[in-house]
Amino acid sequence: IAYDEKLKALAACLPTGTHLQVVEALALHTGLEVFQHFESKVLPTGGEGLVVRHASGIIYKVKPEISLDAAVIGYTVKADQPQACRSLLLGLRTADGVYVVVGACGNLGDDAQRSAWFARLQPLSVTSQIRRASDSGGLYQFVQPKFVGEFTLTDLQGELSDGSRPVAQTATFGESGWVRAGSMPSA
Repeated sequence: IAYDEKLKALAACLPTGTHLQVVEALALHTGLEVFQHFESKVLPTGGEGLVVRHASGIIYKVKPEISLDAAVIGYTVKADQPQACRSLLLGLRTADGVYVVVGACGNLGDDAQRSAWFARLQPLSVTSQIRRASDSGGLYQFVQPKFVGEFTLTDLQGELSDGSRPVAQTATFGESGWVRAGSMPSA
């Protein structure tokens, strides 16, 4: 079945007057046309991105790039290399000095770069009232927030499947280390 026929069949199955609807589908023929549509229609409206279906059947997602400057507030180590970082825990500092835990980054480069991160961060280890596990189950070792990095992402989760907003953990850093400050809506 041709894609345009699938769209018509899907639209016919959806009830009218609900929040469910078939999204607009356009026939664009060149990469330049896709780029121009993305620049003129998606970015100005804050859209999530585009789904591009190639005639060969390959499907691409085209999303805006988001850049954040975040503090490194913790790290985990690799199980097989305890002197190398596996991932970094990131936080955004608010104007009143509270850090919002926004996520983690495991894309730290090769083994030498992971070892260099460990050498930088391990001496900055501090006590923490907060326990946070990584996706692999390792606990983050919290550190003094001395390093800020620029991190690039393509998604912010602004809504959960039930329609509610995600909640982010917040913390403060001081002489006694990291202290839980509560939580706040994220994204």
